Amino acid sequence: AWSVPRCIATATMIAFGQRDDTKVFDEPLFAHHLRVTGWDSPYKERIMTEGQPDGDKAMSECVEKSYGKAIHYIKAHSSQWLEMDDSWLEKTQHYFLIRDPKSVIASYTKVRKEIIPELF
Repeated sequence: AWSVPRCIATATMIAFGQRDDTKVFDEPLFAHHLRVTGWDSPYKERIMTEGQPDGDKAMSECVEKSYGKAIHYIKAHSSQWLEMDDSWLEKTQHYFLIRDPKSVIASYTKVRKEIIPELF
């Protein structure tokens, strides 16, 4: 089955992933976020097993290794940068995708029953 991404950030990540010179990282801080906050997720067990629960190590893997690619596209949520050294930010260039808060909350409530204000 085919489906379109639920949000612009995912669509942008997929587009960058089509480039031969780009390594894509899809939410490398999610396991770290789940560990630090204790937040529950429907896929928590898989995320914790497959992801890096140490945020500093996760970002080091994204920024320090070359993977033979000139561009590293990191899709990350600022709400997941918790209890971390942020010196890696100085080694990278950034762009920010800022969405209308009303559409973010509307999209979020389709997936989660409870709204957690700290995530916004």
